[in-house]
Amino acid sequence: MPAPRKIYLPGRRGGPVGSFRQAKRWPATFLRGPSRLLALVASITLLLTVFAEGARAQSITGFAPTEGPVGTDVRITGSDFSGATDVQFNGTSATFTIDDDTQISAVVPEGATTGPISVVTPDGTATSSDAFTVTSPPPVPTITGFAPTEGPVGTEVTITGSDFSGATDVQFNGTSAIFTIDSDAQISAVLPEGATTGPIAVVTPDGTATSADPFTATKPNIVLILTDDQRWDEMQMPTVQSELIGKGVDFVNGFVVNSLCCPSRTTILTGKYSHGTDVYSDGPPHGGFDTFKPEDGSTVATWLHDAGYRTGLVGKYLNGYKRATASYVPAGWDRWVAATSGTYYNYSLSVDGSLVSYGRQASDYSTDVLASYATDFIQSAPPEQPLFLYFAPRAPHVPTIVPPRYKQACPDLQPLRPPSYNEADVSDKPAFIQALARLSRTQRAKVDADHRHHCQMLLAVDDAVQAIRGALEATGRLSTTLIVFASDNGIQFGEHRWTSKQVPYEESIRVPMVVRYDPMTRGSATVSDHLLLNLDFAP
Repeated sequence: MPAPRKIYLPGRRGGPVGSFRQAKRWPATFLRGPSRLLALVASITLLLTVFAEGARAQSITGFAPTEGPVGTDVRITGSDFSGATDVQFNGTSATFTIDDDTQISAVVPEGATTGPISVVTPDGTATSSDAFTVTSPPPVPTITGFAPTEGPVGTEVTITGSDFSGATDVQFNGTSAIFTIDSDAQISAVLPEGATTGPIAVVTPDGTATSADPFTATKPNIVLILTDDQRWDEMQMPTVQSELIGKGVDFVNGFVVNSLCCPSRTTILTGKYSHGTDVYSDGPPHGGFDTFKPEDGSTVATWLHDAGYRTGLVGKYLNGYKRATASYVPAGWDRWVAATSGTYYNYSLSVDGSLVSYGRQASDYSTDVLASYATDFIQSAPPEQPLFLYFAPRAPHVPTIVPPRYKQACPDLQPLRPPSYNEADVSDKPAFIQALARLSRTQRAKVDADHRHHCQMLLAVDDAVQAIRGALEATGRLSTTLIVFASDNGIQFGEHRWTSKQVPYEESIRVPMVVRYDPMTRGSATVSDHLLLNLDFAP
């Protein structure tokens, strides 16, 4: 407690109250009668006031919250907190900050128990009248397991443990995932893009649980099935309908950026428009294999090969890849089975750079032969290595040659007769359309026959899809394979008087685009109206 102040009262010389040794100096009249009494009362009153001020101590008027676990931030209110040297929770010193003379912020310390709060200053100690209740800390989450223990992006992982309620994040080796809290003991999370092998963490406001074992992030297998000249509305294919569309996403607004074989295929291989590949047509000087060859060192094949994939092309590569160039195998392909000449019979294939020829037997039908190579590629791929299969049968490109087993198929298929068919008035069309005569009877019969043949030839492609699906299932890969079904372009069967492709009409540029990827589509059918281009296939 500080020493009392000396108060000087008025007088001849003045003197401090309580300094009675100087009282003899006061005027005699001042110390006699009523004046003396008044002086003494005033002196004592001032003296008591000074002592009260000097002895004034801090006080605690309240605190909030009134309970909490170790680590809780408590706001203490009161007076005269300036210069505080300690804050205690039932005798245990805490870390604190003096906000101002009337407020202190303190943190409930480790080891604190329920009891009063004290604020210590050089002038004394203030103690709260009420006790602060120290509660048990909330439980920290724990992970006891997860299943499956490995999988590619999109895999749904069930995480089991405890105290998951209120979880704010789930991470796979540091990469945040989309998740659902199923219960206090279970979370369902989806392996996110960019995740790598490592532990799983569940983050809650009360702490983070980390799995003892890592989740192994694998790479998905990829199968691209690319038909030739198939329109979006030519989907009378039972296996494609049930196994791809029925268990995947049907992108009904799928389009190509260039409705011609070679430009479209180079776009798929590179993710570039024609002005980026210099491939505008099927042959030189701005198209075909020879034009693209200087650029084929950087394609989806090289990118995936460098990422650890076993890559295989089976079928049509590019227009202009001939017998004379059959020994050439572009970079990035581990397995190479490319058509070099012919169509559906009497053709040859470059098998890893060596020519293999086929004849006119029913078993030589090219779609079936290519399907056999495709399934062999899947079955022979090392099980620990992800694969990329580019399966590109020629069907249903002209000449429209139907396999014997399907010559009587599609009996109920009706000729296409939309309003745009063989238009009488094309005055609103470009000059090259206006210059066309209306389709003759012969032309009309041919496009109707081609339409029927497309349906029949695509049934053989459907058989190939079924064989590829079976090989994936037999090798345990189906559930981790991204399957894409598409066409390089469409074709016109007399719409706007046109009987080919290369034009930006819907019939030429709109194609089937279907994606099945079980970790994300989960076996259910979805129809998407999002725009999807062949430009989007390559990264």
